[in-house]
Amino acid sequence: MYFTDTWKVNDKVNLTYGTRLSAFSILGKGDFYNVKDGSVTDTIHVAAGNIFKTYYNVEPRLAASYLLNSSSSIKISYVRNTQNLHLISNSTSARPTDRWVASTNNIKPEISDQVSLGYYKDLNNNKYEFTVETYYKTMRNQIDYRDGADITDPNALETQLLYGIGKAYGVEFLLRKKAGKFTGWVSYTLSKTEKKINGINN
Repeated sequence: MYFTDTWKVNDKVNLTYGTRLSAFSILGKGDFYNVKDGSVTDTIHVAAGNIFKTYYNVEPRLAASYLLNSSSSIKISYVRNTQNLHLISNSTSARPTDRWVASTNNIKPEISDQVSLGYYKDLNNNKYEFTVETYYKTMRNQIDYRDGADITDPNALETQLLYGIGKAYGVEFLLRKKAGKFTGWVSYTLSKTEKKINGINN
């Protein structure tokens, strides 16, 4: 479920705001595990069609733009996103071992909060557009294999995982040609992503 609205405050200011409500339910039939310190402490049997667990997440978003003049503007935005399907990669194996897994009672939804600030400029009678935008994003419930994980272990995958936090930030440049026989764009991004998961790489 979601709603969004755009409000033209005046000739220079526009606001766009809204929110999403997402729900993710884990359904039986299946066995689910309680895991502590890398070991299964309990097994829960769920009958077919029964809901084992549901995650609800509210995802607000807000964007504001301010028109500096007829050809340039600045924009600022905030958005929260939730992801219930997770890609787990193991870079130490000689063969591809990427796995997609859904949220479980142990693997919680990944949540990110991002703020961004951008400057937008039209050039040469709107034939070109130049944009520079910077962003900062925090991430929760990040997932990685524990050091020395046995990815062939037939037991619960969650016994081989650890969880932590992350952040990403950077700046993006874009120059776009919008008119004429030849159009296109050139862009450059400088960014950095960091994760902190207790038990990995000290």
